Amino acid sequence: MSERNLPAAAVDRLVGQVIEGHARCRKCGEEMIRLAIENGGRLLQLKSTVGHGGWGDFVRDRLGIAPRTIQRYCQLYEGRDAILPAVDAGQVDSIADAVRVARGLPPADAASDADAVDPAIVERAEDLCRRAVDAMIAAGTPMALAGPLAGLRATAIVRKHGLYRHEGADTFDDWLRGKSGGAIGESDFDQLYDILAAPLAA
Repeated sequence: MSERNLPAAAVDRLVGQVIEGHARCRKCGEEMIRLAIENGGRLLQLKSTVGHGGWGDFVRDRLGIAPRTIQRYCQLYEGRDAILPAVDAGQVDSIADAVRVARGLPPADAASDADAVDPAIVERAEDLCRRAVDAMIAAGTPMALAGPLAGLRATAIVRKHGLYRHEGADTFDDWLRGKSGGAIGESDFDQLYDILAAPLAA
């Protein structure tokens, strides 16, 4: 039977079920955020007990949870003061949006207008990359290194201005992993940038 042939009462019943189902989905999402925050607090307690040196082995041997998920739980716990009020206000009902709020960004639904790319930012990023390459070459940096170093600077601009959202990524980490086939995440980028590019920042 097509929906055009459904009696009005059946349509009303389905509409009510959809609305109820949506409310339940939101509630489940909110509960998942709260559980993730609680888990993050537990993980940080464990990490302080185990110590940084043995943490990786502990996670692998005792927890069996992907390191990226562990990192996300901890990030949510650390951002709980911003996240929980947004959850209570009904603005956040997914882990991805909670991560955005923890990073000081609006939830995805609220960000559409704010996410319009400012052409001045793009122009500034391109100018900074050109200047970075020119400065590195003038300082004697081999051309083979100048391009990748400028790429690191450009990637930092992508993060600073949230430009990764324009390619459909919820987080900078997700964007990096997508671009690198999963090989590089945000913490890897931070290490590379600190070692290679930060000293060259203007």
